[in-house]
Amino acid sequence: MLDKFAKKEGVEVSLDTYGSNEEMLAKIQAGASGYDLVWPSVHMNDIMLQLGLLQETGVDQMPGFENIDPAFLRTQNDPNAAYCLPYAWGTVGIFYNKQYIPAMASWREFFDYAAANPGKVTMLDDMREVLGVGLIMNGFSVNIGARELLPDNMKNNPNINPPPETMERLQIFVDLGNDLKLYDRAWTRIKTN
Repeated sequence: MLDKFAKKEGVEVSLDTYGSNEEMLAKIQAGASGYDLVWPSVHMNDIMLQLGLLQETGVDQMPGFENIDPAFLRTQNDPNAAYCLPYAWGTVGIFYNKQYIPAMASWREFFDYAAANPGKVTMLDDMREVLGVGLIMNGFSVNIGARELLPDNMKNNPNINPPPETMERLQIFVDLGNDLKLYDRAWTRIKTN
């Protein structure tokens, strides 16, 4: 398809693929340039927009845009789709073959089966999906803020939550719902301790 497009339009097309949104962002921030189109997930669109890595596309003014359900325009920083067009939608769930596996009705049953059958179960290799499943399994909303999950004695720890004046000088990303701040060093400490 890319070859046909390149031939028809008289352009050279390069396709780069990445294992994750974060890998793509790291390569672009490290100097990779020359991209006309990128396909990040909606949360990465917000981050790239905050970092000044995207240009307006005018896609919201193109014919047929009125046919896109506004419910799919979910990016926090681009609610009118001036930079990003939703092109796919999906959900995370449990898929299994009933001939080999007993009925499952919850993520707990999924992980119980995985523990009893090593090497027979796989999950998406996606931080957002895995965190979401973990939050749901533990009775939390997927939109809960990371700070709300910390024990009380850690919530005001300056090694994890720098004071506001420090946070203002740092690159902050808003991701995974309200108030989840991903500051690289702090987030690494939270998830590894």
